[in-house]
Amino acid sequence: LERVYGQHGLYEIIATDAGNCSLANATRVNTANKGYVFQVKADSQPTLATEMQRVLTDELAPDFACEERIGGATVTREIWVSKEMAAYGGWTHLRTVVRVRRTVVRDDGTTTTGNRWFVSNVPYRRFTPEEWLTVIRRRWAVENENHNTWDRIMREDENRWILEPVGMLAVILLRRVAYNMLPLFRSVTQRSEERRAMPWRELIAGLYAALLSATEQLLTGLRPRRAAVFEV
Repeated sequence: LERVYGQHGLYEIIATDAGNCSLANATRVNTANKGYVFQVKADSQPTLATEMQRVLTDELAPDFACEERIGGATVTREIWVSKEMAAYGGWTHLRTVVRVRRTVVRDDGTTTTGNRWFVSNVPYRRFTPEEWLTVIRRRWAVENENHNTWDRIMREDENRWILEPVGMLAVILLRRVAYNMLPLFRSVTQRSEERRAMPWRELIAGLYAALLSATEQLLTGLRPRRAAVFEV
């Protein structure tokens, strides 16, 4: 990642799950002058996890909280951000620890609560608590906005358009190009927050209608896009 994209300033932070959380990996990211946000679990990093639970206790008020409706449930997210563990336990580049508590209250009255813990070399004040929460949530975009969409919405595994290996790879890559245009339209082109929250099924239905109704006359004269060229 650093070899191909590092020199272009296209990314600042690498976020991973607990399986990649180690001092060696953190040091490697830090040496490349990039930020890391690694999830911590007790079974993989018990020393860090124990100290984080001591520092980010329930006795402290959260630094930020928000609430939203998702399906038939109300989801509350609370975040605690601290610099008290800087350079803890040999992690000399560690600057910030983060705790996120997610509480789901369903309309049927059932409730679930879970905590997520993260370590980072990003300076404590680099983000506001609300922005830290955004960083944490966007870590799940690869799963929620990519694989989940391909599998559940587009049903990619159920539609093998071609069985020849090279052709299958070409189709997959072309579908990825088309897919990447959809979230850009949904999250960037759309100006209002309401439109940016458009359900994926609605977006796919609109794409389907556009593909059926598009004519050569309608497409003629569209503004050409210049391809970006990177030296690697």
